[in-house]
Amino acid sequence: MSEIVSSTMDLKDLILKLFTNPPQNKHSFGIELENANEAAETEEAKNKILTYKNNLLMTIFINGSRILFGEAVTPANISETQFNLLNRYMESIGYTCNYEYVKNEDNVNTNINIWFEYIKKFSEQV
Repeated sequence: MSEIVSSTMDLKDLILKLFTNPPQNKHSFGIELENANEAAETEEAKNKILTYKNNLLMTIFINGSRILFGEAVTPANISETQFNLLNRYMESIGYTCNYEYVKNEDNVNTNINIWFEYIKKFSEQV
């Protein structure tokens, strides 16, 4: 585990610590979001948790991209090289970041879909 993150660190501090250092190994930062759904008793509660988790990951992704590439960067104008670097940072917190461009009838990018997938730890793969 990375010594960079403490249990009392807020989101802003986490983003700064994560993106102002070189990318770390997968799961280097002790962020645990995957077990939150287990406590949810209804589908509505599970969906709220999932939405919160996705918003949190997107907040980390967007703010990290601004630290690395400047305030003008948006998901739509991130290059593939930049996206690959951002993904290495996201893997540090245990998530792979995927993307797919949405094109119009003229084959021009009009939007980008971004989603995150949890990377199972080695101990979870057994």
